[in-house]
Amino acid sequence: MHQLRETASGGRVHRVLVIDDNEAIHDDYRKILCPSEAASFELESLSASLFGNVEGSKSSLNYEIDHAYQGCEGLEKVKVAVQAGRPYSMAFVDMRMPPGWDGVETICHLWEVDPSMQIVICTAYSDCEWTQVIEKLGTTDRLLVLKKTFDCIEVTQMATALCEKRRLLHMAEEQTEVLESEIESRTAQLRQLAESDPLTKLPNRLVFYQLVQRSIDLRAHDPDAFDVVMLLDIDNFKLVNDTLGHHAGDKLLLEVSDRIRGCVCQFQDCTSGPNCVLARLGGDEFAILANSLKCLDDARKIADSILAAMNHPFVLDGRKLNIGVSIGMAKVECAKQDATELLRNSDIAMYESKAAGKNRLSVYDEKMHEDLLARVEFESDMRDALKQNRFELYWQPIVDLDTTRICGQEALLRWHDPDGRLRSPNDFIFTAEVSGFIVPLGEWVIEEAIRTIASRTDYFDDVYRKTINVNITRRQLVEPDFVDIVERLLRKYQVDGRFLNFEVTESTVMHDPDGMANTLHALRELGGRVYLDDFGTGYSSL
Repeated sequence: MHQLRETASGGRVHRVLVIDDNEAIHDDYRKILCPSEAASFELESLSASLFGNVEGSKSSLNYEIDHAYQGCEGLEKVKVAVQAGRPYSMAFVDMRMPPGWDGVETICHLWEVDPSMQIVICTAYSDCEWTQVIEKLGTTDRLLVLKKTFDCIEVTQMATALCEKRRLLHMAEEQTEVLESEIESRTAQLRQLAESDPLTKLPNRLVFYQLVQRSIDLRAHDPDAFDVVMLLDIDNFKLVNDTLGHHAGDKLLLEVSDRIRGCVCQFQDCTSGPNCVLARLGGDEFAILANSLKCLDDARKIADSILAAMNHPFVLDGRKLNIGVSIGMAKVECAKQDATELLRNSDIAMYESKAAGKNRLSVYDEKMHEDLLARVEFESDMRDALKQNRFELYWQPIVDLDTTRICGQEALLRWHDPDGRLRSPNDFIFTAEVSGFIVPLGEWVIEEAIRTIASRTDYFDDVYRKTINVNITRRQLVEPDFVDIVERLLRKYQVDGRFLNFEVTESTVMHDPDGMANTLHALRELGGRVYLDDFGTGYSSL
């Protein structure tokens, strides 16, 4: 780092090196640049012949002059100055300094050590042609020529200009270093943002995709390698977000990532263990790339340890939550695969885990792909059926055991297939839940029930006090605007809420009793009742 010493008065001191074999010349430079120093009386006559009258010369800058009498001596001083962080601002170099290097050779060596050094080469008319100088030193703005004989004004002017130039160059270098450091820091930040998940600091989808592709490419060179990709999805994460808020959801993501990371590190620390990379792909989805496995059982051990780690309750804002993960695994089969296909296969296996009851591992096979295509087609058929009015409500009487009178009806949903078959909810409700189709389908059921009440004022009135019960699922209850939709439909058909009851299963309520309580209470405020269905088959039977 270039350092400029300051005088007691605060002015900068510029270091100047004089390289000349004539000691008297050194004294004359001192007189011109440092007039406060005592001049040598023996050299006055030589000074007059070279510089004229130097008595009145005053410099506006402060100089610290150093002296060398041969080029090699000057080079050593420059090396020491650079190493000490106090380089010379400029140097006056004589052209002829027998028996050593001449000025041009000296300058070549000086610039090798300090390329920014400003130099004045002092030459007589007969010393050297300018073309010879630039032939060796090149055309540069670091070099000026001072022809003998010269006077003190020329020396002062050159020293002032070149020292100030070196100072400005130093300032520019410092600012450049600061700017480069800031650019490097910002670049690192941008790289961090581009390559990692901002919440968990894990590698993101882009980086994971690249790592998977690299793993596939390496199979071409190592066909016996056993690598797998695992996708992990937190079960019922949306329920946590909707009931406890996104802040709690973020805390859960951090705790889940810590537990998974601990499991992965446990296997990596083992001798000859796999090389695993954990990433967050987005939302509640994580991924693991495990390389250098010996067999499928090694991969299963990693997945089993994660499932076991999730068995311990999570505590969020004072609440204990039992959270599971559904894991899908796919093996890198061959170098002909690509990352997109491998991640798709893992995704299919993960959804197979959810369909099989969640919180488990499924390993991809071709049948899963076929089943997925069938499920996608089935979902499409359901949506088409709703648009084409092929769903219908059947009415099951509800009997009062005390009076044996019919006191209401339960709405039972049926689906008329184009081929004439009548499908019960057992055939499609689970798929509707998983796909989210249960939300528009459930709204249709509620509207159809309310429309039926409105059309049978002779049956649903204060005399008969008959009601309609509709079943609602957990997926519907966690919708933020579910109660508002019911209230809007009651107003639309001008139906009293007392005639519409709701049935929820015990497992739906017990999964998150605190979170469901507010929604169920709001439904009761509309006028109807809320019944617990299948009571005694779930938690209460334990």
